[in-house]
Amino acid sequence: MSAENILAGNVLRLIIDNHSRDTCTSKKDIKHMFKISTNDLISTLNNIENKLNNICMKLVGIYKDFPTEDLNLAEKFFIVKNISDKFNENLQNNGESNKFTNKNENKIHTEDNNWNQNNSESNKFTNKNENKIHTENNNWNQNNKICDSNNNERNDNINNQYNKDFEMLVIILGVLYLEGGRCSYRRMVVVLKDTINFEKFISIFRKKGYLKVYKEDGEVMIEYGWRFHLEFPSFSIDE
Repeated sequence: MSAENILAGNVLRLIIDNHSRDTCTSKKDIKHMFKISTNDLISTLNNIENKLNNICMKLVGIYKDFPTEDLNLAEKFFIVKNISDKFNENLQNNGESNKFTNKNENKIHTEDNNWNQNNSESNKFTNKNENKIHTENNNWNQNNKICDSNNNERNDNINNQYNKDFEMLVIILGVLYLEGGRCSYRRMVVVLKDTINFEKFISIFRKKGYLKVYKEDGEVMIEYGWRFHLEFPSFSIDE
């Protein structure tokens, strides 16, 4: 194996390790850890990108919380599923398409209906957007979910918690959408006052990169995080 491929494998291992902790990998960390120049880094990243494309994965650069295809400009890197026509075609040809989403469609419909009945503040952006939520759910599943097919009981528990997490994520993102992409923590409390443990979910989704929480003039603010821009590029609740 060539030295270039060994380096690419080691860098990819670092990126995957950080990915498993919902953390992107900074360019500075890669250069420091492997003692390589910027030119060698770009060459290595291109090598990694080609290898990931062969398994329907994609290396995405991040610059100021937004995705970029310019690996030279990017400050950090993350891996996502390559959701494309070719990717979906490959899955269908292998009989793998939607292997961990189909059996949950009825569950997420039930969860959505129950939540809508109990939370009047959220009806304005959940009732009329059920299909869009399902579309985002499919993309979310493809980007994140890993199931052990040999343990059905464990899978059911994972799936139930997974759908609840996704439901809360869509609700919070929906509030941000209605507020123009950012709102104060106090405003979020008012809108989601009847939702149990929403503060916990704010913390979880901040750590995972879907939300950005910061202070501005003494006020705690919430807005879309870097991972939202990667995995929900077409998020909308408009008709």
